[in-house]
Amino acid sequence: MNKIFNSAEKEMTVPGMPVGAGTEQSPKTNILSIAHDEDDCNPIAYAKYKSAEIDRQVNGIHPYKGSISPLTMNDIFSLTFTRKPPVIDGLLYPGVYILAGAPKIGKSFLSAQIAYHVSMGIPLWDLKVNQGDVLYFALEDDFERIQSRTSTMFGVEGTDKLNFCITSRTIGDGLEDQMEHFIAGHPNTNLIIIDTLQKVRENTGEGYSYASDYEVISALKHFADIKGICIIAVHHTRKQKSEDVYEMISGTTGILGSADGAMVLTKEKRTDKTACLSVVGRDIPDQKFRLERNPDTLCWEMTDQEIETFEKKINPELLKVVDMLTGEKTEWRGSPAELVEESGAEVAPNIITKMLNVNASELKNQFGIEYETGRTSEKRWIHLVRIPPENDSNDSNDGSDKVPKQLSQPSQLSYEEQNLNELEELF
Repeated sequence: MNKIFNSAEKEMTVPGMPVGAGTEQSPKTNILSIAHDEDDCNPIAYAKYKSAEIDRQVNGIHPYKGSISPLTMNDIFSLTFTRKPPVIDGLLYPGVYILAGAPKIGKSFLSAQIAYHVSMGIPLWDLKVNQGDVLYFALEDDFERIQSRTSTMFGVEGTDKLNFCITSRTIGDGLEDQMEHFIAGHPNTNLIIIDTLQKVRENTGEGYSYASDYEVISALKHFADIKGICIIAVHHTRKQKSEDVYEMISGTTGILGSADGAMVLTKEKRTDKTACLSVVGRDIPDQKFRLERNPDTLCWEMTDQEIETFEKKINPELLKVVDMLTGEKTEWRGSPAELVEESGAEVAPNIITKMLNVNASELKNQFGIEYETGRTSEKRWIHLVRIPPENDSNDSNDGSDKVPKQLSQPSQLSYEEQNLNELEELF
């Protein structure tokens, strides 16, 4: 699925990098720009060389058998990774998450609640939600039960951004194609829920091992990483209690080990109306949500939250760059040396470029600043643009009225009408 670049594009961009060396994680489709050292004697030739070198590492193509194509630490700092924003701030990010709990404890209600809030773009438990299309594989339900559950929870004002399927193919045997087909028709998709994981696993008739568990979640992660979306796989817990709730996830540690995070829903007693949602993940602090079921809507409402104390410190030199784009000034373009002089940052020009590369995602997601860098035959350039907040636009939706907006892309409707037969074959 890697994008094919022409020679002109490869002078300035390369495909996404794997998450970690020596892992089976997939390359991402984000475009990474190459920043070059100031003393390069032939920057264009150097860019072509580096692009080819990175291509070899990403795609596993080596000059001879047994060779590798590593990147130096400086090579990595010269790349710009721009991650997609979280689906739910502090809770769900692009990647694969396991939502586990005992049977009939309320996992599907929680899944539906997450799906609805994301599709509507309304906060969940005071957590900011980034709106997107949602695909929910409700594989243990029928449409009558889905209708009854969602109308009880949210009323009858629905949304075209939340889509349900009650059948699917299995991982490695068509599920990825089904998800690919949905995203092609709904390019704003940011969340897919699979309820439950067991329904999309191939039934081999043999017991599950660490290797098979790891392979199943890795396949979902490969797809999520390429598409830049979040996938929640609903799963069960063991009957045996454990001091570590994550050890209660059914299966081997390969499931949690290959996932980006996990949420485990537990109760002291099955008849309790309260529950605890324990959350752990690579991009989020460990946390616990104390939840209580609303007797009227059956939605989970947060009563308390425990969160690991962690605050990422922002580089003060980066803040000086951010402060440049305040007030009426929304755009800046120039050389690294000019940026150092104008911002007052106390770093060398080649260092400020690496600093911006490393913090490109924070610039965009936290401060709303788009960052680009490149180089002509004469010099390097940096371009910074402050993006207006979404709530400044006329078509934004803060969820205050909970009235679903019309599809922003009418072509999506015609797409589904024209491809109805194909969709029915897939699902």
